[in-house]
Amino acid sequence: MTDSTQRKRQLSAICAEPGFTDARQVIRSMKMRGGFETDTALAAFLGRSQSAIAHWRRNGQVPEGAVVRFEQRIKACRTA
Repeated sequence: MTDSTQRKRQLSAICAEPGFTDARQVIRSMKMRGGFETDTALAAFLGRSQSAIAHWRRNGQVPEGAVVRFEQRIKACRTA
């Protein structure tokens, strides 16, 4: 499987639930799945700043790389 195909599958996994139409919903799902109560906690998990999360929400798009990183880290946490 190519990296591009894997990224698309990971992005699809987080957005698979009905109603995923914007960044707010993707961020909410990441926080719920990761057990994070705040944007700051999610940002720390992703190695980003809280303002980056706010920027995604404002612009209505979560970068594909952030979704891939989230999926990789969640998977690593569950297998550890």
